[in-house]
Amino acid sequence: MATWAFYPVFLGAFLSFFGWMYLIVRKHDRTRPRTLSELAADEQVLGYFRVVLWICGSLFAITIFLFIWPQLHYELPVVIFGAGMIACELLLGVFPARGRYDTLHNILSQLMGLMMGLLALAFALELTSGYRGMEIGLTTAIVGFGLAAVLDRRRFIYYEMPFIFLSHISILIAAVAVHAR
Repeated sequence: MATWAFYPVFLGAFLSFFGWMYLIVRKHDRTRPRTLSELAADEQVLGYFRVVLWICGSLFAITIFLFIWPQLHYELPVVIFGAGMIACELLLGVFPARGRYDTLHNILSQLMGLMMGLLALAFALELTSGYRGMEIGLTTAIVGFGLAAVLDRRRFIYYEMPFIFLSHISILIAAVAVHAR
């Protein structure tokens, strides 16, 4: 276990929150709501989108695979769902939400969302006491926001952002829980 690997998740969550909020505040149009990916592709800020996505994904991967995973009893689900989430996150930057890549981008984003929810569930099943309860609550909220995003496309970004941030909080809680052992 690399104890230094406990900290990247905090930096990743911080960068994700402020990076995405900056993009939304600057580019979101209430009369023409779009997803975060569509904002990035349409507003010529794809480079910014990629940097935030790749840096945050890498920081989360460091904590998941070098700190959390080695201390778990049932590590296979965390490895599968964590790797799936990180792989999709990195690929989302490669394939922008426009033109010929739009369908592939949408498939990758849906798959990443599924992996985020399943990773939170895997943490809930692995952790004990209060941490388990927090992860179950987060998993429930993640599923709720995910369903709302699918059912209400017009307000997608309003569900997408809490979904993403709750996923990050889930990883943070898992890291803190493992650190407290």
